[in-house]
Order: sequence, then C-alpha cells, then structure tokens
Amino acid sequence: MSARLIGLVLVLVAFVAYTVEVVVAQGFGALIASHAVFGWESQVFLDLVLSIVAFNVLAIPDAKKRGIAYTPYLMATVLLGSIGVLA
Repeated sequence: MSARLIGLVLVLVAFVAYTVEVVVAQGFGALIASHAVFGWESQVFLDLVLSIVAFNVLAIPDAKKRGIAYTPYLMATVLLGSIGVLA
C-alpha cells in the first residue's frame, strides 16, 4: 500500500470519526438551525475544504488521465461531502 493511499485512508477515518462525533453530540437539527455554532461550524468548514481539495487535486485530474468520467465523484461529493470523495 502506497504512502499516499495510507494518508488518504487515515484522513477518511479521522474525518468520518469526527463527523460521527458531531452528529451524535448535536444531531442534524443543529446543522439546520445554525451551521455556524460549536462543532458544526468546524465540521462544515472541514467538509468543504476537504471536498474541494480532494475533488480538484485528486479526483478530476486522475479521472481525466485514466479516461474515467468524473461525474460519479461529483455525485458522491454532493451526497456525502468529502466522505464520498475520500471513500
């Protein structure tokens, strides 16, 4: 397993754990009520940053290089945030 893949897996595991912690502690209602309060502020910020970076830096160029349509990656990002991209 390459160092790059190990790094991505570690980021995925850490981010999923953090997301689960926030959802369990505050629920989805907190996100709807105000996404800029407590843990949700950090979670949303990290989700957006990871999604943008992972999608643009990893998924699109790699998919183009391999001749793979990147639409599924876009859909996964829309539905699951960066969890979809990292998985």
